[in-house]
Amino acid sequence: MDSKQWELYFDAVKSNSWQKAMDSLNAILKTEPKNPQVHLKIGDIFQKKGDISSAVSAYQQSAWLLMKDGYMQKALAVFKIILRLDPNNAEAIKNTKELMMEIEGAK
Repeated sequence: MDSKQWELYFDAVKSNSWQKAMDSLNAILKTEPKNPQVHLKIGDIFQKKGDISSAVSAYQQSAWLLMKDGYMQKALAVFKIILRLDPNNAEAIKNTKELMMEIEGAK
């Protein structure tokens, strides 16, 4: 884990420097491409910048990684963010239904 880049990221977020925050996340992504948190934070920055389609793409990547790692409830939460931004997103609707059934079935 690249703690220096994470520090730079958190400092950038504190000062609302979205481009610096994004640069740090892109650097982290090179060393941690399968870290769902990085994709989630990239989605957050795109959302703050008003770039909804890029935010949705980043959130989808995060949700897929979470599902792959078995974090169904976390993935479901991310799909719900996608649906808040893009209520007609077919993939998010389908995955939300499937995850809810899977989580209910596991109880």
